Amino acid sequence: MKTSAEKRRIVLVPLPLQGHITPMMQLGQALNLKGFSITVFLEQFNLVSSSHNPESLPVSEIEAFGPVEFLIKLNETSEANFKNCIA
Repeated sequence: MKTSAEKRRIVLVPLPLQGHITPMMQLGQALNLKGFSITVFLEQFNLVSSSHNPESLPVSEIEAFGPVEFLIKLNETSEANFKNCIA
């Protein structure tokens, strides 16, 4: 049997798209009320942006991707930051 010191931990990683962070935080709060310890991993930058930020992808490029290609690109750009976060 688990004690309160052995809380179950969940890492939430919202997609860096408009409208994903608030629902992710609401999910985290609901899970926390059920006894989970929650960690939310947020990137230092937004992957998708309409600006000319060199660390983001323009919306036109995202629209050219299919869903699989988009997730591959997301994984490529997020992998190093995530590894640094959990190290």
